[in-house]
Amino acid sequence: MESKDDLDCKDDPKQAASLVDPDNDTLSRQNLNIEGASRFGNLILFTKEEQDQFKSFEGLVKQFLEQRTPLHPLSLGVFGPPGSGKSFAVKQLRQKILDERKEKEEKEKKPKLELPYTVVNLTQVSDSGALARVLARIAGEQGADGVPIIFFDEFDAPRNNIPYGWLSWFLAPMQDGQFLHDGAVIRLQRAIYIFAGGTAATMDQFSNFQSLPDFRYAKGPDFVSRLHGFLNISGPNSAPAMMRRAVLLRSELDGRAKRNGSKKSPRPDEKLLDSLLRLGRYRHGARSIAALVELSNLGADKSTFSWEDLPSDHLLRLHLDRGPLDSKLIGGSIALSGFVSEKSDANQNVNDCWSKVADRLWREGATLAFAANWGAGMDQQLVKSLVDDLKKRPTEPSVSPVRRESPAPWLEGFVHDGPEERRKVDSALSIDKRTQYGLRLNFRTLLTEEESKLLPEWLIKVIERFRRRLAVSEISVARFVIAGENVEHRGRFPGIAEEVMLTLARGVPIYLAGGFGGAAADVGSLLGLAHPRTGEVPISLHADPEKNDPLLDTIAHKLRPTPWTNLPLRGSELVSFLKDHAIGGPKWPRNGLTPTENRELFDSRDCQKIVSLVTKGLLRRFNA
Repeated sequence: MESKDDLDCKDDPKQAASLVDPDNDTLSRQNLNIEGASRFGNLILFTKEEQDQFKSFEGLVKQFLEQRTPLHPLSLGVFGPPGSGKSFAVKQLRQKILDERKEKEEKEKKPKLELPYTVVNLTQVSDSGALARVLARIAGEQGADGVPIIFFDEFDAPRNNIPYGWLSWFLAPMQDGQFLHDGAVIRLQRAIYIFAGGTAATMDQFSNFQSLPDFRYAKGPDFVSRLHGFLNISGPNSAPAMMRRAVLLRSELDGRAKRNGSKKSPRPDEKLLDSLLRLGRYRHGARSIAALVELSNLGADKSTFSWEDLPSDHLLRLHLDRGPLDSKLIGGSIALSGFVSEKSDANQNVNDCWSKVADRLWREGATLAFAANWGAGMDQQLVKSLVDDLKKRPTEPSVSPVRRESPAPWLEGFVHDGPEERRKVDSALSIDKRTQYGLRLNFRTLLTEEESKLLPEWLIKVIERFRRRLAVSEISVARFVIAGENVEHRGRFPGIAEEVMLTLARGVPIYLAGGFGGAAADVGSLLGLAHPRTGEVPISLHADPEKNDPLLDTIAHKLRPTPWTNLPLRGSELVSFLKDHAIGGPKWPRNGLTPTENRELFDSRDCQKIVSLVTKGLLRRFNA
């Protein structure tokens, strides 16, 4: 039996690019040839879920139209991100129903069904009296064979400065099909109310508002209970994003050519098209794709669409960005903590999860930061996988070749500023290539000359690693943790434990994947994420008197910079620190996941689940 995913359209970059080819007729009504996709009017539906939703939505409307005297209107919700095409989808449904009924009405000589369509944007309605006048006019114009469709746009907008203020007003019309207007009861029962939201991208998100006091005060749960069905509309930032974008780009380019009087739309430059299909986010959904084409220099004599035809960079930035986790939007990068021994059985699985999490966060626009020893780390497995993945990222859309070739960093790291370290880094990847790929290495003097000369080698390493990890922590607004070495360390604790400590000290959210063991599992057990919770201290954090070197005290002040002057110095202190910051307590940083979801993340060895939970938490945490 096919799984749900098997029935969905795959996001194939080559096929997506081919759809924009002006000579390709794959998108025509007679020749829709996209595996897993189907057509609904002029809409192309790419997933089984949205196909089922449209079929169910259409069935509810058709069933209602057969009722001559319904008890109440048919109330339906339509949700989607801005620019996803909510109004367009409803218009396609209406037209499809009218086209199907026309032939039947002519054959059976039945009266023609009228479906008058009215849009009411509630952000433009001054008060309830004005809304009542609109509905009263519609009721007065309703004929015996007419079923008005009323599209309430931004139905969840405030009214009289009260959040979700319109919801309570709609309860009576939705329930009984009647409302008061100028002292009279107006009845409008044989009608279809369609509510398009602006505060939630899906019905699930809107329903989850029931936990908000403002939503409950506005009678939101009562409103939800009166909806008979819903439709979630996916825009060009939803998977399969490249396929959705290709269809929209082709439509807009064809439309532009038609307005110019051209017979064929311009053919995009191959690299430009790849960039437009893969970029992080179209800020305003389909409207941004339309604006991109409209603002580009594509006259009637244009047969190609090249970089130089794009609008100015400041106009591009109005419509394109890296995504909701862009460091400019959330205030910093997302730190990655992970290491796995070559001897570990989980080596390949950890590497896969590491790459998949990084790829997904990059697709959401994030800049990642990692505190590896970059000089040697370029050859380390996890670091190398990040750099290899960076090389595959598309060129960013921009009129400026400098911006295209020198993008803002996708990945940051800190390296001790010494000739040997610079030589190792440059031999692994030249500075020009690092700039091109979006890799920024910050060379810092992590040790003073005095420290290098006077301290033992192991203390030098303790200080140097601490300062590199602190530097990464200070530019980061969240941290993902997976695996990690958990062997005993002389007088100190595992590096990942130190990175988690610094993250918690700053009150920054963390996401721990402990299913692959290692230091992440040890740390998470003390943070209350493990099940069952035994309370035992992991061996990697045991205080060992023989290795509890008193020399650590001589550098304590270097490991406790202001304002974190009480940071743990040894394993026993770290154990108390982690327990004090355990989930459910006042010092646990809010990370957008529920306690149950945090424990699911911690227990999981399923890479897709780990990616999903980390992304979900970050998007919630930063309201992205």
